[in-house]
Formats: sequence, structure tokens, C-alpha cells
Amino acid sequence: SGRAYAAGLGYDVTAEFTEDYSGATAVSARPQGRVLSEMVKRRAVDAVIVNQVDRLSRDIVDLLVTVRAWLTAGVEVFAGDVGQIESELDIVLVIKGWQGSDERKRIRERSMRGKRTKASAGKVVGCRVLYGYKHIRDAYGRVANLEPIEPEAGIVRLIYQWYVYGDEDGQRLSAGKIARRLSEMGVPTPGEVRNIHHTRKTLIWYANAVIKILQNETYAGVWWFGGRIGSTHSYRPMSERIAVTVPAIVDRQTWDAAQKQKDNNKKFAKRNAQREYLLKGLIRCGACKSAMVGEYFSNFRYYKCSWRNHHHLGVEEACPARAVRADILEVDVWASVLKKIQTCRT
Repeated sequence: SGRAYAAGLGYDVTAEFTEDYSGATAVSARPQGRVLSEMVKRRAVDAVIVNQVDRLSRDIVDLLVTVRAWLTAGVEVFAGDVGQIESELDIVLVIKGWQGSDERKRIRERSMRGKRTKASAGKVVGCRVLYGYKHIRDAYGRVANLEPIEPEAGIVRLIYQWYVYGDEDGQRLSAGKIARRLSEMGVPTPGEVRNIHHTRKTLIWYANAVIKILQNETYAGVWWFGGRIGSTHSYRPMSERIAVTVPAIVDRQTWDAAQKQKDNNKKFAKRNAQREYLLKGLIRCGACKSAMVGEYFSNFRYYKCSWRNHHHLGVEEACPARAVRADILEVDVWASVLKKIQTCRT
């Protein structure tokens, strides 16, 4: 054991860490891994002993970077299957790390084949429970399909109704206006009903949450397997995904109409982007830290806080920041940049 190993080296055990985490997760991204890394930085330990190299990390890059950081901090590193590690380039460490990475790759490939087989058989594969649905599980407790659940499904239908056909006055509502209406009604958000951390006060909807519901084809009865590539933000082409039939919450005609409406809104927004804002995406509000966005009025370009784009005036406390003339701000920023460049040259 680790304690016996430490005793054999003459070390007292300062702390012991055990985590039920995938070896593919970076050491610094694990709760206990972060604690250990901080102890190493503070030199609160003289040595780190791990049971086996592949238990420390199955990502060879993360493994070698972590070992190098610990050695650079002046801490001795030991592994039960390697012994003392004196360099991140230790040939035995590199071989063990490569073997762990290769095994992780094989496990992932086997797992993916199994999931694709299950999806091809018409079953939902272990997805996060979606707003408006609950999981249907098989005899082994594994997710097999989805089932609409009220009152969430009713809220989904209401969102599509407002967006495609209009409210009680026949007026179509944008995603932002729908979010405001739901907030005023006190409807729990998707994050709140799933107990996911929410940064704003309770019962306040984001427009993005509405958009995600409007563009998700699951609500029209088709759940897609194999969209995202691993944990990245890259997605496979539709030809490589597998469609699984699930109970629909809205009809296909309504969902298609929502996609058409959304595409028209994008084209309209693109046509309206007629003026250049040099600092777009680069500056934030000094009061609330929201992004500053461009707006044209009274024959001048302005940068204004985007608070109103993402919050609900009258429902949430407003940002007090005023708009800033773009022509003045851009000149001042450019002057500061030139001054900084000149200072660096001298």
C-alpha cells in the first residue's frame, strides 16, 4: 500500500488522497488533485507517492506535465510500479504513460461501439435528462428512452406557441421576450429543475435557454446520438449521427416553423450590422462586467452595456452604466495602445 511504501522510504504520511475519477481527467481538474497540487506549490509535502502511474493520469501529456511541475517544485515523486521518478523523461515513466493513454483510447473506442449499437437499435444512450422529459430505464437501470413530463412539457409547448404563432394577442415573441415572460410568471428554469448551479437569482430565464429549447429536435420526436466529438465543442456531420425516435412534445410542423423563424431572425440581424465597432467583443462594462455592444442613435455610434440584452428591466436590478460615444472611446484606446508600444520600445 501507499502507507507501507512511504514507511519503507522513511516518510511520515501527511495526507492521503483517493478519488473515483477517470484517469482521462487532468490531475489539476480533479477536486483532490487540486488540493494536492496546492500542497506541492506551498511545499507542504516533501514527496508524492502514487499507487500506479496510470492511476495518476491516463493522458500522457497531463502525466508528464504534472510530474515535471512537482519535480520543479522540489518534491520527490514515487510510483509503486516505477519507483522513484527523477525526470518527466524517465523512459519507464514515458512507456507506462503511453500504455495508459493507449488503453484509455481502446476503452473509449469499445464504449463508443457499444453506444452506437444501442442507438442503432432505437435506444437513447445515457444522455443528460432534458427539460420537459424524464428518463425511461430498462431492467438494468440503464437509460432506454425519454418520456414527456408535466408541467415542463407544457412550458415547452408554450415557448413554441409564443415564438411561432404568437401570444394571446397574436404577437410573436422573441426569445428574449419569452424569457422575460417566463421570469415574470415565476417558472423554474431548466437549470433549477435539474439542480444545476444558477448564477442569477431564482426563476430568471436566459434568452439562451429559450433558444436551446427552440432548436433542439428532440422536442419534435428525434433524439440524435453522436453529435459532439468527445468533450470538445466540435460536432460530427449529420450523416455520421444516429436518429432515435422519442415521444414528441411539439408537432413537426411547429418545430420546422420555429427553425425557419430563427433563420429569418439571423438574416435580419446580419443585414442590420451596417456599422463598424472596432472594440466589439473587447471591452466590458465597468459597473457590472457585462460585454459592451455597439448601438447607433442620434447620428452617433455608441458602446452600451449589454445588460439589457441578457436581463429583464423591472424584474432584475438594472445596470447604472451609461452609453459611451464610440468615436471618442476608440480614439482614447488607440492612443493608449500607441503609448504602451512606445514605452515597450524604449
